[in-house]
Amino acid sequence: MHATGMPHDPAHGIYRSALWALRDCGVPFLVGGAFGLESYSGIVRDTKDLDLFVRPSDSGRLLQVLAKAGFRTEVRFPHWLGKARKHGQSIDVIFSSGNGLCTVDDDWFRYALPSVVLGVDVSLTPAEEMIWSKAFIMERNRYDGGDIAHIFRARVSSLDWARLLARFNTHWRVLFSHVILFGFIYPEQRLRIPDWFMREMMRRMSQEMQCLPADRRVCQGTLLSWSQYLVDVERGDYEDARIHPRGSLQHQDTQQMTARLQPRRHVVRRNITTMTQVKPRPHEPAEETPAWVMPWNAEGLSNEAVRRSVELSSMAFGEAPEALDPETVRQDLRTGRSSGLRRRRAIVGLSLVGLCSMGLVSLYQMGVLRHLPDPPARRFHADKVNAAFGRYQYGVPHGALSMTAHALNILLAAVGGRARARVMPWVPVIAAGKAAAEAGMAAKTVLHQMPVVEQAWCSYHLMNAVAHVGTFFLTLPEAWEALRHGPMSTSLRRHP
Repeated sequence: MHATGMPHDPAHGIYRSALWALRDCGVPFLVGGAFGLESYSGIVRDTKDLDLFVRPSDSGRLLQVLAKAGFRTEVRFPHWLGKARKHGQSIDVIFSSGNGLCTVDDDWFRYALPSVVLGVDVSLTPAEEMIWSKAFIMERNRYDGGDIAHIFRARVSSLDWARLLARFNTHWRVLFSHVILFGFIYPEQRLRIPDWFMREMMRRMSQEMQCLPADRRVCQGTLLSWSQYLVDVERGDYEDARIHPRGSLQHQDTQQMTARLQPRRHVVRRNITTMTQVKPRPHEPAEETPAWVMPWNAEGLSNEAVRRSVELSSMAFGEAPEALDPETVRQDLRTGRSSGLRRRRAIVGLSLVGLCSMGLVSLYQMGVLRHLPDPPARRFHADKVNAAFGRYQYGVPHGALSMTAHALNILLAAVGGRARARVMPWVPVIAAGKAAAEAGMAAKTVLHQMPVVEQAWCSYHLMNAVAHVGTFFLTLPEAWEALRHGPMSTSLRRHP
């Protein structure tokens, strides 16, 4: 990939000298903006500046290098932007975003792609991060949705959609809005969007249609435009989504942006407030807003949950269990790191131990093996224990039944993605009930059958008991979550 910019642009020489100075100093940086768009989409446009992305910890060093190269530098907004100017040309040093969401972190550099910009070898802002940072720019005088549509058109097949969705996290509606517009702008391109992504978005939309959000005091419009929704915040109707604890900014950050970008806005705001203020009629009671909310925060999924791209699905409204979607299951089981998935993997490991131990017992009980080795300790006599009459009392060797139980444990642990406790809660509940029965039988074998009835110990049955009891305890947390939050419980609750 490469970017050359508009032909004969006098700013290119200044930009090129800055890129060489930064390459020589060793400060890691990425190129984005118009040159990044050209590299990804091939679209060349006139640009008023060069956008450089840098980690927040490196922004000061990068500005110092540009100052030594003859640029006048300033930190325009301490939470996201520095500026460097020379001979009327400008360089933006970006280390976050105006709304505080898109902080430059290690993943920007981990997934960066090589390119040649103005003849200099550089690294580009990843397409996913470029979409992420541009998606929230929806000002009256600037809207970057066109850039996103062009990146989609050029790169839709090579985008890491799971990682892109994880970047937007709880703000997935913003990403979905750009995807919807992409299908409107280029109708013949819309089927290139991954099917699993569209179904996941529709599933989340359907989910949110059933309730109001838990946080009904927030206005998230300020994440899209610094100015157009301030009237809602300043009148006290809503609270600013940019400000802690909802966002990462402090009041002084947002106030500085407002003051610098539109110093006289407070005069306009007073006029608007006066013109739009409506007094309630005394004889009309205030309308009571329905207070139904989900038992979990529909606007506040965890970071890890979104990374797998599919944890929400229908709960009590009759839709099919989308957690069985093959792409969902593949991503969750192979790359998921949640505590629930770690417990399910531990169940598989314990069940394999049980399968191995009971496999040897089955071979002995079927006559394939004539003797089972014992550890060098008193009262261990595996042959006596496994040849006893009670080990065949159901007409089937006990070892074969135990192997079947462990195999079913593996199957139940492998069914569905990480969100199955919410979307198909019967699976963890059945797994826990089955494991409880088998743990009880294993405890009876260890506490009564071997020491009292057979008066001998078997190391293979001890390993089998450990596997069953361990599996039982590992199934409890997910079963409890299913009983608390799945359709088996009350799926909607009254907001206090």
